[in-house]
Amino acid sequence: MPNTRYGAKARIIGVNRRQATLGTGSTNFTLSGTGKLIQRFNPGAASGGINGRQASAKQVFELLGGTLVAGRIDATNLRGSIGGTNGTLVNNGSTIAPGDVGSTGKTTVAGAVNLASGTLAIDLAGTIGASTSFKDAAGLAKNDVLAATGAVTLGGNLSVNLIDSFTPSNSDIFTIVTGSAISNNFLNLTPDGRIALVGGASFKVNVTATSVTLTDYTVTAAGYATWIARFTVADPSMGADPDGDGIKNLMEYVLDGNPGVSSSAKLPALTTDPTHFIFSYTRRVDSASDTTQIFERSTNLSDWTTHTPITIPTTPGTTGFVTVGSPSGTAPDQTQTVSISIPKDSDPKLFGRLVVTQP
Repeated sequence: MPNTRYGAKARIIGVNRRQATLGTGSTNFTLSGTGKLIQRFNPGAASGGINGRQASAKQVFELLGGTLVAGRIDATNLRGSIGGTNGTLVNNGSTIAPGDVGSTGKTTVAGAVNLASGTLAIDLAGTIGASTSFKDAAGLAKNDVLAATGAVTLGGNLSVNLIDSFTPSNSDIFTIVTGSAISNNFLNLTPDGRIALVGGASFKVNVTATSVTLTDYTVTAAGYATWIARFTVADPSMGADPDGDGIKNLMEYVLDGNPGVSSSAKLPALTTDPTHFIFSYTRRVDSASDTTQIFERSTNLSDWTTHTPITIPTTPGTTGFVTVGSPSGTAPDQTQTVSISIPKDSDPKLFGRLVVTQP
């Protein structure tokens, strides 16, 4: 990649897209917001990857947000903050995605890793751990791996997604993290140590002395039919409103409401800040896989077609105006926040609504 300055504070030096070196002196590279840093690495090269140039300098590689997609990181001369020490890759809010989100690959770290916060995003397309440092070719049936030569301290969130139409078996074992020593655990696991996937499935997360594995793939019955069966209501059909609160059963399901109790407490909210209109709601995670959720907006409550409708993504992350949060709670009753942030531009006012259908 070419020499680049970020706010006159950071500089990346490299001859191509396989190498990203912090320049000489006390330099500071910060990844934040919704940015993405992609670094390809040729495993046959003698050097390369993300690295620091001077052992004696305070060379900071700061992960506060956005997404890091990297083949190789040499943390020997890097530190996670100005006051930190060299030798550890520290995540303080970014998404670390080996191979990128939606494809598999391997991120190799020469040094230690501290997943203090943020997210480790793991994609599974098969049972073989990715061996290519950066990104696998499509269709190789592999799974993401974060491999460190030093110790790995777990923390933050773990996100696991199945890709390429892959369906695991209960006996499959996936090694997703390796290191010289592993400590702590991810923060968003269920009390029995499981990580939930969209649609009601989950894995057991196992932490050993030198690795993290996923086992015991289980699919818990979920979806509208299972949810409505819990309630005693006069009419369980999706279009009915047995409690008379103006919220139909299908919407109650998405918003994790109670179709037998009249309440508007869980309806979406529309707020503002100086530059954006913010439409937000909390949904059941399993509703993402068996409903279509669309945000529509209008400036007059009558014309809902001028602005293009926004389809809400099914998985966590930020796509365009929409941010979907990580799941919380215990499967199959996990929930997640959805926020749609629309720039005000020249619109003096804005109305929003959530439209839900089931295919």
